[in-house]
Amino acid sequence: MNLTRSHWLIVFGVAVFLTALPLVFLEFGRIGLEALSIVASTLLTLGLVILYQQQHRVLRYQQIPQLEISEFNMTDNFEFIQVDVSNVGGGPATSMDLRIDLYELSGEGPVQTAHGGLRRIESLGDGTEKKTRASSIRPSEINISFEAESKGVLGSGSRTQNQDSLASIVASELEKDRDVIYGKLSIEYINKFSENDAFEADFSLKFTQHNDLKYEVFDFQPWEDDHQHPALGG
Repeated sequence: MNLTRSHWLIVFGVAVFLTALPLVFLEFGRIGLEALSIVASTLLTLGLVILYQQQHRVLRYQQIPQLEISEFNMTDNFEFIQVDVSNVGGGPATSMDLRIDLYELSGEGPVQTAHGGLRRIESLGDGTEKKTRASSIRPSEINISFEAESKGVLGSGSRTQNQDSLASIVASELEKDRDVIYGKLSIEYINKFSENDAFEADFSLKFTQHNDLKYEVFDFQPWEDDHQHPALGG
């Protein structure tokens, strides 16, 4: 059995206490033993509190979602955004929203933010798919498809919903003498403890526009401290 640092401290404290008993009795008699007993009781209580807090953190961690993205696609001029999500954690993620923060090549930003609700896609028995109103994923669910509709749901962070599509937001930023702009993809959700949390994808969205507005899934993440080099990713 592997012992943590706190366990070892408690074992060490017990060993010191047992060793000190005869020495304290010989030096101070019964009064010394009573004083040592009070100190030992206090330290034992403190140790138990520390162990409880550690166990509480472990149990809490085991009950929070751990999301992963296995697939990402945008179609129809970025109107439909589909993302396949897995939950390898021990708790559900509910009220899931898709968030895309736009960044300069230099890492400056976000210069714009687009966000909107994710809706779960259920596979039917005849091979077709049905969009639902559900926006949650349970523990151990793997590669579950969700969709956000840019035209009807996704809006810029500075405006209300149903005003700007993702395509128009990206296009307006590329018109500002930019050859490329990067998107940081996040999934925001509520965990079992009714707390707002977020998962950030380990990839970026690289947007360009020559004749048509295009995107690609990219490894370069200009918002990372060690990636903010203008010579990369252009």
